Amino acid sequence: MSFRKCPACGERATCESVDVGVGIIYGLYGCQCGWSEDEKYDIRSGPKYENGYRLDQWGGLHKQNSLQDLKNTITKNIFKITKEEAIKKNICIDCKQPITDKSFYSLAGQKEYKISGMCEHCFDKACGF
Repeated sequence: MSFRKCPACGERATCESVDVGVGIIYGLYGCQCGWSEDEKYDIRSGPKYENGYRLDQWGGLHKQNSLQDLKNTITKNIFKITKEEAIKKNICIDCKQPITDKSFYSLAGQKEYKISGMCEHCFDKACGF
């Protein structure tokens, strides 16, 4: 695997490679933010599809999980980030603040974060509490 700085977000972009005996074949550089060195696979603005498969930023094709893709598309349109990305970055999907012990005041709030990606304050606000 090779690494370089992502020009879109500054994080680490990766590139897979394979030694085929007579040389090395390199894949595309891609980043978790959705950036790809090939514009065809750049998914920062949302998922892209080809022949019934979802494209990833590294040039891969994935069988569609239409419900999950729909959830991710809606979530990205509202919050600019998916629940999985928020949890991986350890931030609230809504307010984008880091998750700390002060982000929750109940066990239910901690559990809800794993479901929705929202801190307890944002979840309560979204539910009208």
